[in-house]
Amino acid sequence: MFPTDSEFILLYFFYFLIFTYIIYQTIISKRANQIRLSLIIIVSILLNMMFYLNPENFEGGGSLVVLFYSAIIFIGTTISTFINQIISKKRTDRKI
Repeated sequence: MFPTDSEFILLYFFYFLIFTYIIYQTIISKRANQIRLSLIIIVSILLNMMFYLNPENFEGGGSLVVLFYSAIIFIGTTISTFINQIISKKRTDRKI
């Protein structure tokens, strides 16, 4: 099930932005950072698939719950991405 309400479209747009940023960082970064960023994307996609692929989550107004959990996963993805970038930046600065 793929909901297309305005709230979900906004969430999809935010996911597109963060995944675009993560993919860009994966392309330009070193090997260890690529692995961590890939792991962040994989975990985020798997958690979202767990909610979106179960049709029972959308019964009886449950789409708001899916929207809430997707937003929580998005916030977690964003925070873990920026923490990873901070750690990666500090490691790079320390080596110089």
